[in-house]
Formats: sequence, C-alpha cells, structure tokens
Amino acid sequence: MNNQLSNKLYATKAEISQLFGVNIKTLGTDMTKMRRSPDFCEAILQVSHKRVYVSIKGYEAYLKAKGLEYQTKQME
Repeated sequence: MNNQLSNKLYATKAEISQLFGVNIKTLGTDMTKMRRSPDFCEAILQVSHKRVYVSIKGYEAYLKAKGLEYQTKQME
C-alpha cells in the first residue's frame, strides 16, 4: 500500500481506484452497490455533490465479501 495512503482512513475515488487497481467506472458501480447495502453504506462519505470519500478498509471489506460471494457461487 502506498505509504501516504496507509495512514489515511478515507480516500478520494481516484486514490481508491489507483490503490486497488480498479477502473473508475467499476468503482462507481461498486459504490452504488455499497450505498444500497446496510453493511457497507457507512463506508462512503458524501460531503457534497463533488466531494466523496471512501473508507479504505470499508472498500477492502466490500471486495472481500464480493470475492467470497463469487467463490460460493462457483462451488454451486
């Protein structure tokens, strides 16, 4: 993890995209799903129309849950 980002709790969409190697459009889709999920909606802070911050640990937890869901479906 980038040293500068390792001390942060929240990051911008561009920082999250770079940190996790995720396309901005994919991140937008993920964020929509996170906002609709009671488990992950608190990981996004929308301060204004243009200012949005994402919890680094929250997004990581979302990706892990999504990966686990994918693995479970593969086993069926």
